Amino acid sequence: DAAAAVQDSSTPSSLPHAWAKSNLRILTTHHTHSTGPCWARAACQTLWRGEPYTLQIDSHMRFRSDWDAYLIQQLHKCPNPNKALLTTYPIGYLLPNHIPDDTRPTLLVPSNFDESGILRQKSRLLLETHEPLPQQSNSSNNNNIPSPLWAAGFNFGFSTVITTVPYDP
Repeated sequence: DAAAAVQDSSTPSSLPHAWAKSNLRILTTHHTHSTGPCWARAACQTLWRGEPYTLQIDSHMRFRSDWDAYLIQQLHKCPNPNKALLTTYPIGYLLPNHIPDDTRPTLLVPSNFDESGILRQKSRLLLETHEPLPQQSNSSNNNNIPSPLWAAGFNFGFSTVITTVPYDP
């Protein structure tokens, strides 16, 4: 069980007063009990309480204004939103608050095979804003780019992904 060594601190009595009635859920564990990022992500999936969407991000992310509405809108532009996941390597930033004004998307591309034979990937900043591909003509304002690759550090979609393809710790 992925959450065996995890203490669920989401009960109202264990949270500060201001958060007690929120949707915030916290898992805490000693670092020696963790067996890596897949274990941690599987443990986080145990917090799901039927919310319609899921967002998985790395801890070093910044959010734009109205990020949630934007992601929902982009997801619904996909040809099959119920099976789609939005994913990329987001553009970096410099601490404390030097965030690039550039809003061009990045595209995941294969990079190389490592010494274990695992395909590595990287992102490429697009030269310009993406126009719809011909097969997307039924949705003329769809600026999502189909990709066979997936990034664990940023992905968003319907929460059915949690039950359809859950993390294997």
